[in-house]
Amino acid sequence: MQKADTKLQILLILLSVMAVLSSFIGGYLYYSSLTRYSLEQVHKDAAEQLKDIGNDIDSYLNWSLSSVKSLAGLKELNQSLLNGDANTLETNAVLKQFRDDLKVSVCYLMDRSGKTIASSNVDAAKSFVGKNYGFRPYFSRAMEGKPGLYMGVAVTSKQRGIYYSHPVYAKGEDTPLGVAVIRASIEPIEKNLQDSVGIVLLTGPNGVVFASNRSDWLYHLLWKTSSKTIDELAATKQFGGGPWTWTGMERLDQNNAMDEMGNKFRIQQRELANYPGWHLISLHGHKGVVQKIYTPLRRSVGAGILILSLGFGLI
Repeated sequence: MQKADTKLQILLILLSVMAVLSSFIGGYLYYSSLTRYSLEQVHKDAAEQLKDIGNDIDSYLNWSLSSVKSLAGLKELNQSLLNGDANTLETNAVLKQFRDDLKVSVCYLMDRSGKTIASSNVDAAKSFVGKNYGFRPYFSRAMEGKPGLYMGVAVTSKQRGIYYSHPVYAKGEDTPLGVAVIRASIEPIEKNLQDSVGIVLLTGPNGVVFASNRSDWLYHLLWKTSSKTIDELAATKQFGGGPWTWTGMERLDQNNAMDEMGNKFRIQQRELANYPGWHLISLHGHKGVVQKIYTPLRRSVGAGILILSLGFGLI
């Protein structure tokens, strides 16, 4: 009889151990499955979010290019370029009105040499009038007869801006008399990034962070680059005079990256339509997603396992 009782006790212990192990294994499999599903859902949501932001930015840039085209077609700009200083006062007034209506930073007019002959900020301490910006790509592109878009740091104010340019023609002529320019703030684009999930950035050529919902990364290089590339970046003066510090983010593969603290991030990337070299990038951390799953799961499952273990222990 005692031998049968011993066997029964051993059987009950084995069953208890198996039940506890099954609970742990089942919980682990459930947790792994839930984590994998949640990560995939976050990746999908981030891709959709980036697509929506990209569409909004593309629409904003296209609308702005249409606006500078309208500005370039005004007769006052044409007359100023044909007659020199004869009617710049009137042109300055038109540029001011255009600036106020569009709620942009500055509107100005450049002659064939790149010299600014009229501007909406003519009365400001740092007026553009008399300054020559002929070295800027947006000017040379417009003088080739094409609308231009250029994002960079202003030479005079040192502020980030978006420059839209369009050639100004004399009636019946194919060669531009000069260039009309609108400089807008980066704020409308940056505002679009603020409510985004994860880290969202707009990077220019060579990976410089030009706009982001993480302000401490501005003017940083997202990825590590060579000293030769940094020298080329300095020569363009597009993003100021530097230095351009590396963020510490390093690619593990096409879709994943890791920061200098060892935190892993999933990469989503989208190139801006019609603007080669400019990318919208989303980085969302694995750790944050796992933590959101683990904390509530630990509270609910932990209590269940404790009760189950005590029950089997009593049995």
